[in-house]
Amino acid sequence: MNKSGLFSLSLLYTDQTDLESFIRQRCNITDKVQGDWLVCIHTCIHNQTEASRIAKQVNNFLPYAHIIGTSASSVIYNGSIYEDQCLIIFTHFDKSYVQVHNISYMSYTPSELAHLTKHLLLRPNTRAMMTFFPDSYHHAQEYVDSLADLRVCFPIAGGLASPNKYGSFLFNEYGAYENNFMFAAFNSDFLQTYGGIIGGHEPFSEEYIITEMDGNEIVSVNLQPAVPWFKDKLQVDKFFENNMTPEDIQSDPLLRFPIVMSDDVHYSRFLRYSEHSGKLSTYSSQTNAGQKFRISYLSPLTAASELKEICYQLRTKPCQVIFSYSCVFRKTFLNHCSEWELEPFSECNINGAFMYGELGSSNGSNIFSTGSNCILGFSESDHAFLPINTAPLENFQTLDDDWNNVYQHMVRIQKKKSESINFQISSQVLEQERNIRNTIFIDKDTGLHNITKYRYDKVRMQFNKICMISIEKAIVISGRLGENALKRLLCKNIHQVRELLDNENYNLYIYDNSSFFFTAPASFPDSLFLRKTEQIFEMCGSCFSDQFNITAVNNFYIVINEQNLLEKVQFCISSCVDKNTRYHVYNPDNTVLVKEIDDRITMTNVISDAIIYNRVVPYFQAIHDNKTGKFHHYEALMRIADKDGKIYSPGQFLEISKDYHLYLQLSHIMIQKVIDIFKKRKGSVFMNLSAYDINSEYIRKFIYDLLDNLPDSVCSRITFEILESEELKSFDDLTVFINHVRSRGVKIAIDDFGSGYSNMSVIIRIQPDYIKIDGDIIINCDQNPTKQVCLKAISTIANSLNAQMIAERVENADEQKVIEDTGIQFTQGYYFAKPVPYTHLKDDIAN
Repeated sequence: MNKSGLFSLSLLYTDQTDLESFIRQRCNITDKVQGDWLVCIHTCIHNQTEASRIAKQVNNFLPYAHIIGTSASSVIYNGSIYEDQCLIIFTHFDKSYVQVHNISYMSYTPSELAHLTKHLLLRPNTRAMMTFFPDSYHHAQEYVDSLADLRVCFPIAGGLASPNKYGSFLFNEYGAYENNFMFAAFNSDFLQTYGGIIGGHEPFSEEYIITEMDGNEIVSVNLQPAVPWFKDKLQVDKFFENNMTPEDIQSDPLLRFPIVMSDDVHYSRFLRYSEHSGKLSTYSSQTNAGQKFRISYLSPLTAASELKEICYQLRTKPCQVIFSYSCVFRKTFLNHCSEWELEPFSECNINGAFMYGELGSSNGSNIFSTGSNCILGFSESDHAFLPINTAPLENFQTLDDDWNNVYQHMVRIQKKKSESINFQISSQVLEQERNIRNTIFIDKDTGLHNITKYRYDKVRMQFNKICMISIEKAIVISGRLGENALKRLLCKNIHQVRELLDNENYNLYIYDNSSFFFTAPASFPDSLFLRKTEQIFEMCGSCFSDQFNITAVNNFYIVINEQNLLEKVQFCISSCVDKNTRYHVYNPDNTVLVKEIDDRITMTNVISDAIIYNRVVPYFQAIHDNKTGKFHHYEALMRIADKDGKIYSPGQFLEISKDYHLYLQLSHIMIQKVIDIFKKRKGSVFMNLSAYDINSEYIRKFIYDLLDNLPDSVCSRITFEILESEELKSFDDLTVFINHVRSRGVKIAIDDFGSGYSNMSVIIRIQPDYIKIDGDIIINCDQNPTKQVCLKAISTIANSLNAQMIAERVENADEQKVIEDTGIQFTQGYYFAKPVPYTHLKDDIAN
């Protein structure tokens, strides 16, 4: 396996032989070691001596690696959770270097540790840091705060190592440590990082204040003794000491209700009770007198909402490698959620471990938390994106058990005592969770259930019928009257349809800002459903607004007896674009159209992925100099690749990319890549620009900025080839564009002389440096005297304009002889060269 650049690989350790084989084969280790390696080892099953021995084995096979190891109760291996395993994560950095240190914290205050960290590790180009402590260290937040005072603002991840059956410890190839902490800094001018936190902590109480502390023990809250105060608030007779068994954790009310500091909802603490001292303290951390807090609970739906935001951020932010450090308590209370929140990263090789407390980054600030999942991502490329799968985010069924866990606990509290305050706290939590569900499931503008709720319901209710109602030309209404007017029309539409849905079998959902739909289950008769849609169409085929003096015309799309209802509706919409009717019933037998639309959808996904995952591939076709017999010029031709490496030509994707408004992104990437390639080459390059590009202010500005930052020697080797595929919005825009790029030394070519821009008046105004002769004139020109006359006429015109000519699509020696006899300076076509990737090019190749 040939790996290069930034990547991460992981192994569940079994023995030394498998380890050596993995390193040599998967990590591509050779005698020439390049780049920097960080190896993180998290073991649930080894003692200190065994763990250090494994680290030594890694060091023997990979002597240049930086190694950090911790104990762990569970590990995260490629997106799945494992117990009773030892995980080894190998991360290779190509453009970054890693520094690792291991220091005893016994002689240092948190502030001194922060200063020592800065002195030993941190550089002006430090971009991220991993830090691990054993669970006996109680000052992680103070350490992070001290780093913030030193202006450390890059993401930090890690936390307090959770114990395995041998305790909590850190280790490396030199030994194991119970009172040390280890940290790794990642330094680079090229490294980009991402930090996020999934918590799910939902505060529900009013704000309180810790009024007295004794070390890390909470003495009083709101000037009242802390232990009886918390017993009263949590409605329990007594606290017991938690021995950290799963049964203890599940039944401990202090762990059911963590406190959330008022500074940040992610800044949470779990409490523990000591029977020996009769005091309360925070797990693996210390807080201060004067700290304000609220009582919270772990909400799976809040966690889901936070995960959704992280996933959407990561889909647009470069990221190649991703780590997850989650919490033991979180895994206990939100077991399904802890697994579910890793599903979007199932193809991203996400790795990590479960901690007793987590270090993470939220909104640009680093915090120490308990009960959270902290995400850290790295990238050394602007064009590398992780394959985030957002589909699981719409399926909340798997979280129901976690929600029922919360719900049943609240019910037990209500049954246990009858005091009104007890009823109040449990009712408050249940009501708050219902409100969260409404936030996730309800569209705030219309009050309807949203798509997320539909996907949640369809599994339970077995929908097999749908009627989508969509306002025609909604974008025109929005553009003319504003988004608010469209919303009002949509709400009025919904109201009149809702009044006609008099049966409890119908469920109504919002789809987007101009569409909504209702469904029915398989048990509801198809004939009645179809009759109902016809009735609603007759009554609600249009909707008039007195306020805006406009009529909204509605399109109806009906699908019956199908499984993937929304997908079939989309097919129905696509297939009816050009039909002059507004009531459409899906026909599953139209196989030709089904395939055509499926192919377009598939290609749209390929295009989208090509943009996200940097799969735009420039190909180059050499242009033969008929005077020297060499290749000095190349035309850049866009290709895209899918995830399997299959290459697609423009005829397969270009028009679709324009239909779905993806073309400009492709063009932007293509232009940038071609420039980057030819900055380092001797030859000249032709790049295609359509009116679509020139009409775009975004592309014009991008090109101007690009040229302004290139040396004249590079600009003079660039030719923009103006295509005639679309109409220009303004010929003046083209003239301004040409004048601007020519001022930087760029040349202009006119493509396909004989049509479009190639009419004589345009040629005269543009004054091109090159005229590319349309391939239709070239094909069989050796056999067609009329074409030969045309070629001579074009040659005369080009010579009078001091423009050089390029004959396109020359495929044989006879055609080439006509080209040379006519005096055409350059030839392009399969006779000399086919388009190839840039890696196949050579400069100045003799014919």
